[in-house]
Amino acid sequence: MCTSNLIVVSLMSVCFASTKRYVHNLRIVVESIMKPLLQLAEDPRKPTIVPADTVTKIFRNVDMILNFNEKLLTALTTCGAVENKVTEDEMCF
Repeated sequence: MCTSNLIVVSLMSVCFASTKRYVHNLRIVVESIMKPLLQLAEDPRKPTIVPADTVTKIFRNVDMILNFNEKLLTALTTCGAVENKVTEDEMCF
């Protein structure tokens, strides 16, 4: 494999690793912060810390961003960007 292809493989691996971390962290935000705040705001028996409309505004695009990055992660996995296993024949571009 030539040097330029090694650079591409390395970049894809870094992109995969950072996207995987980002998706993981976004899932934590959604599951541990956004959903509990919405549930609390929508429960009339509990005091509201942040109104539901404010929570919705704060996290307006999180689901869309998470969905996009999950698709990107899947595409990178399909391309073989995991653990430097990409060969010249497997590259998607």
